Amino acid sequence: MIANYWWNKKDTYKIHWVKWDTLCDSKRDGGLGFRDLDSFNTALLAKQAWRILSRPDSLISRVLRAKYFPNHDLLEAPLGPKPSLTWRSIWGSIHTLQSGLRWRVGDGNTIHIWGDKWLPRSHNFLVSTPPSLLPANATVSALIDDDLGIWNRDLIFSCFSEEEAAAILSIPLGNRVFTDSLIWHFDRSGSFTVRSAYRLIRELKAAAREALTGGPSVRQIRNWDWIWKLHVPPKVKHFVWSCCSGSIPVRSQLRHRNVTEEASCLRCGCEEETTIHCLYSCTYARQIWALSELPYSSYSSDSSDIESWFNQVRKNLDSKDFGFFSSLCWWIWFSRNKLMWEDRDTQPQILVNSVRGFHRRFVASRSITPSTASNRSNLHWIPPSSNYIKINFDAAVGNSGDGVAETTAALRAVQFAIESGWQRIILEGDCLNVIKGIVIREASLSSVGCILEEIKVLCRSFSSFSACHTIRENNRAAHELARLAYLDSCFYPVLPSAVLEIVLSELSLI
Repeated sequence: MIANYWWNKKDTYKIHWVKWDTLCDSKRDGGLGFRDLDSFNTALLAKQAWRILSRPDSLISRVLRAKYFPNHDLLEAPLGPKPSLTWRSIWGSIHTLQSGLRWRVGDGNTIHIWGDKWLPRSHNFLVSTPPSLLPANATVSALIDDDLGIWNRDLIFSCFSEEEAAAILSIPLGNRVFTDSLIWHFDRSGSFTVRSAYRLIRELKAAAREALTGGPSVRQIRNWDWIWKLHVPPKVKHFVWSCCSGSIPVRSQLRHRNVTEEASCLRCGCEEETTIHCLYSCTYARQIWALSELPYSSYSSDSSDIESWFNQVRKNLDSKDFGFFSSLCWWIWFSRNKLMWEDRDTQPQILVNSVRGFHRRFVASRSITPSTASNRSNLHWIPPSSNYIKINFDAAVGNSGDGVAETTAALRAVQFAIESGWQRIILEGDCLNVIKGIVIREASLSSVGCILEEIKVLCRSFSSFSACHTIRENNRAAHELARLAYLDSCFYPVLPSAVLEIVLSELSLI
């Protein structure tokens, strides 16, 4: 139905140039990001399964458990005889839920090293290294040093492959004992979201197609992000996507689909009208490129593949000129359609002048005003009210994920306040996820949840405590100190001169 709406006009049936499953792919993968309703419905049903799993005392959970799986866990529940439509639908989504669930390590007593999914990896949560020094039924607690509350590195490196050992050591452990819990891996919060589940279902479908075809399609290997990052109007972006997708209704394409028998170029009549001929090889197009003042070497090509032509041009032009180039392509096609359907032609010089003015106005409308830039440059650290101590924190790491470094920095800031004997504290940082995790009352299911819970426990010792988020410009001193510490791999007993300069400049603005 959506495909008909997209391709057809009123009640007239039109050609569906790109298959529906491709249109549902993300823009990065060559689609348009249309919603696959079947996958979306499965994600919504998996949300209900997650609620039954995470809220076992709710009424619906108790009713369904009593009727369909009184002696099983939800993830192992059978369909049962004569299931209702509700239970049949939820049961059909359990596989999706299982695909994204893994254990978050607390004390490690309930997680089996081999057999349970607990490694924080994108592709497989199970340990693949066979057991050697530890028994096959060993739990994760055997890998934790009970006295120090840290991972036993020597044991881990001797029992697992290098890749799995690195994954295990990346799991944060809190200083206090927390129980193990099931979390949803594909969202930073650790809680199930329909959006992340929908993406997972689409990825699983793509993997199934690859298994049948023997590998990913050429379309999936390509990166299509560059199209949607062009500094041009949306209609030009969509035109470039249509060119690269082979969905421009040139005469060669129409003949291939038995719509017409004539395939010669509408303008010159010398060659077959392909997309590359219409936009580049045709005499009319060559006149336009000659008048465009773009360097000839930037858009000349011997390739018959339109996408290869766009990629070659993109390498030879900067973003502004390539935007002008893309707009010219759209206008060449627009002019061709005017000639075909209205018998109206546009002179090359008039077309180039129109596109140049059109592109210049668009770029000017999207430029940042100087006042906005100057306002951001005037931002600075804001001091707390009297009788309060504000502690700013930040972290700098290479390719860190899940906010482990930022959360650990927040924990160290709170510990420092306790060690200093301060009682009225304001904790400020530029990582919104960490601040939200500290503020919310519910226990966090994220991978850093054990650290966040440790922070909440420690904050109870203060007479007054609050955590607030700020932007990077207001947290420059903490950011610079973290950056220098990361680059030099050391702890600074004295404030570095670069950080001191930032502090003094901000104090002068207060």
